[in-house]
Amino acid sequence: MQVAEVINSIKGSLGDIFVEPLENCSPHGIFVDANSVKAVCQFLYENEAFYFDMLSCITGIDNGPEVNTMEVVYNLYSIPYEKAHTFKENTASGRLGRASIA
Repeated sequence: MQVAEVINSIKGSLGDIFVEPLENCSPHGIFVDANSVKAVCQFLYENEAFYFDMLSCITGIDNGPEVNTMEVVYNLYSIPYEKAHTFKENTASGRLGRASIA
């Protein structure tokens, strides 16, 4: 599965949201607009071509007071397809408190 395939599928189904490839990421990954995380998670779970049915890890990264941003990294896994994928969001430090992705 190529990153371009994931991005094109997300944009084709969810419309004009900000999604771009992550550089130097293993497994392959994408950067997602913080406001679109829940919709992207749901799409990657419900779409039969991907079926990422497990959130294997979620990590928070504080980029420090100079930058004043936080990153959240989601590591997804598809049990039936035995594929892994990563996506990341970036948000201002004071703007955490996302809707549940559960």
